Amino acid sequence: MMNRSTTTVLLATALFVFTGCPAGSMGEITNEISEDLSFVDDEQVLFYNSGVNNQGVVRINIDGSDAVEYVPDSVRVRDVTADASLWALGDPDNQLYTIQSPGEEPRRVEFFDGRVSEAQISPDGQTIAVTLHADFSLPQSQQAATVDDTVYLVDPDTHEVEIIDNWTDQWVHFIYWLDDGESLYLELENQENFILDLDSKERTRVDSRPDQLAERTRKSPRICEATGVELKTFDSGIHLYFPDEERTEELVGIEGRERGFHDYLPTIDQAFFTESCNSVVFVYSQTVWVVDVDSKIVGQLAKGRSAFMLSGI
Repeated sequence: MMNRSTTTVLLATALFVFTGCPAGSMGEITNEISEDLSFVDDEQVLFYNSGVNNQGVVRINIDGSDAVEYVPDSVRVRDVTADASLWALGDPDNQLYTIQSPGEEPRRVEFFDGRVSEAQISPDGQTIAVTLHADFSLPQSQQAATVDDTVYLVDPDTHEVEIIDNWTDQWVHFIYWLDDGESLYLELENQENFILDLDSKERTRVDSRPDQLAERTRKSPRICEATGVELKTFDSGIHLYFPDEERTEELVGIEGRERGFHDYLPTIDQAFFTESCNSVVFVYSQTVWVVDVDSKIVGQLAKGRSAFMLSGI
């Protein structure tokens, strides 16, 4: 049986033989890398995706303590309340599930048999607004007939569904709650936009997105709100950009990054400030890392493909 290093060499050799291009390399971090996260001067709570395709969610403190699995690897997050008390989830079959406690088995909303396109939780956490995509199991010539802008309102406790009939036969690309929780904003496939009043069920055409959209609960800010400092990502690492001074400063260095055949993926998948801006969380080489902004010491938080904060935690 071949060991892992032998397999890697053979794959790299095969890539060179068949494409004429050498295999790429993700390089390595040049900062001081701590063996633990004791250097972290922050109290941020984070969530990271533990599985492939952004499935699975673990809650963890930024110093690596108190890790709790919230969402199993079988499902991905569609939306979540600011306090993590309700999660709207999806799976590869485009079903809809809910979770209301950490580690709870996801409950499927039986009303839907796949085809869930958008699912957004109301600001008060009492309703999930859902729209559907075409029935892709049908021949392509028949799929358009299965699309419209019907909106479904799901009670997260009982899974009862209220149907608001369609006005058009257009697919809803995006759906947003307004901050009053009494209306929805719909963007349709044909670029028509509507405000849907949930009390009267009336729709009003609008030219653009209204200013009163509810704030998204998942946060990963690339700009420090307190200072205006921005994060810039490159193959060579992460830089801090100081707009007032029009200068940059290296925060994380990456050395030896080489792109192989058809390697178009970003070197740094994600980078964002914590609320305090004392730390930056970033994803590199399918791992979630933390870097202290002052000392530039780096530490590994967990294996994961993306991370986020919640606005209410």
